[in-house]
Amino acid sequence: MTNFVYFDQGPASSQLIELTSWITETGDNQSAPYLIIDKAHAQLLIFHSDGTLAGTTPVLLGLAVGDKLIPNTNQHTLAKIRPADRITPAGRFPMEFGHDLHGQDIFWIDYEASISLHRIFEGNAKERRRERMQSTSSADNRISFGCINVSKEFYEKTLRHVFSKSLGFAYIMPEDNSLALPYQ
Repeated sequence: MTNFVYFDQGPASSQLIELTSWITETGDNQSAPYLIIDKAHAQLLIFHSDGTLAGTTPVLLGLAVGDKLIPNTNQHTLAKIRPADRITPAGRFPMEFGHDLHGQDIFWIDYEASISLHRIFEGNAKERRRERMQSTSSADNRISFGCINVSKEFYEKTLRHVFSKSLGFAYIMPEDNSLALPYQ
């Protein structure tokens, strides 16, 4: 059985426990490492291929609440994506290693939709991304265009380490915490 830890905000939700149990019991991760993003708590959990917990961290998510991407959103420049369309999608995604337009390494969650997991971008000081990530409320962790942001330290020390030998899967929990398994 998976080892569970407490979030900064409290114990794991029943939906999170149900999802991790289902992954472990069914082998849905195909013996690969995986991560779970709990959007309701703005938390990311990384698991080794055997289901043991490798680490947790707060994350920044898409500005808008929702689970399904608006069609063709990725065909717009970032400046033209409406705030209501800046969604981090829910579902199960095979991760791919890649690079962004600036040559930084990232993990693609959904390449076609331009959704990735990457180090926090701190280009605009007014957005206070690092402060948002460190706050005790998950409500202010909503700021990205849909990508998932983690601290540079967590990316380097945990994420890259766990996924260095084998890419795995990203499970992004639905916003409203309704869980329908199998998770596709």
